[in-house]
Amino acid sequence: MLEKNSAREYGFDEDFLQANPRSSRHPENSKTTHPEEQTDDFITDSAIKWMQKNKEKSFFLNYWPRSVSAPYHAKPELIEKYNALANFNNKQYRPIYAAMIEAMDANIGKLLDALDQLDIADKTAIIFFSTNGGVTSDTEKCDGAAPTSNSPLRGGASSVYEGGLAVPCIVSWPNVTKFNSRSHAVIQGADFYPTFVSLLGLETKPGQIFDGVSIVRALTGKPLERQAVFTHFPHYPRLLSSGDPDALPPCSQVIAGEWKLIRIYHEEGEGKHGYRLHNLRDDVTETHNFSAENPGKVAELDALIQQHLDNTKAVIPEINPEYRPSMKSVDAD
Repeated sequence: MLEKNSAREYGFDEDFLQANPRSSRHPENSKTTHPEEQTDDFITDSAIKWMQKNKEKSFFLNYWPRSVSAPYHAKPELIEKYNALANFNNKQYRPIYAAMIEAMDANIGKLLDALDQLDIADKTAIIFFSTNGGVTSDTEKCDGAAPTSNSPLRGGASSVYEGGLAVPCIVSWPNVTKFNSRSHAVIQGADFYPTFVSLLGLETKPGQIFDGVSIVRALTGKPLERQAVFTHFPHYPRLLSSGDPDALPPCSQVIAGEWKLIRIYHEEGEGKHGYRLHNLRDDVTETHNFSAENPGKVAELDALIQQHLDNTKAVIPEINPEYRPSMKSVDAD
């Protein structure tokens, strides 16, 4: 029987932990024997052993380090190191977080060294990216305050503002990517599957539909042409109840060129949606809402959102009878 929430439920052959490490978010998994600050060491060592067994085969390895997620714990010797180096005038002064990043970096280094030792580095593609921007709310404190800042971008994790969405992505793919090259293409996690299919020459099922697009052109230094990138977030994030101005009620958003539209479901009452229209070229902080002065662009981008929702058969939030005005999002204007 597969353990609940195990990666094996989602098609993976092995799950190195078989359950998430103990944390305040997953108290049901408190039986795990690996302390938080050592969990990534265990995952990394398990991943290396697994690669040693499978080095003669084609394989896919998902490595999700826990180091930079809540709850915030780190090895005492690393915390002590960064306490000694701390600049108290820096708003990102977080010795615990710095210690967690070093631990993650060291484990990723161990993985890369293992590829060299197994003599498979020249035929292994490596993709490194974050699932979301850093946590900027002080509801989950690290060293007594918010874990980080994504400035000048607005917001962070659990927000559809760019501080929650715009993250770096590093790809090393032998014979595909060029060393030390850079692309400004906007991509998303859903793009990796069609990219793998394209570069590896895999067969697809008849009529199979991809949520993303192949980004081979971007990887090879060419312009990536796409109509838009979508985010559907039909949830009430916990940050909303704390009054965080960057936390929005259930919403969907689209980025098309320099423009970004956020549709906030039922915000205006009687089923009418609210809108935030931002120009990412001229206002990276997303502080000005252009929706009132550019209704044509709102209508154009909202039509793209609706088309995407229809095509993907997305679940649309219904009117929440418990919604109160105090829960309404705060605009930065």
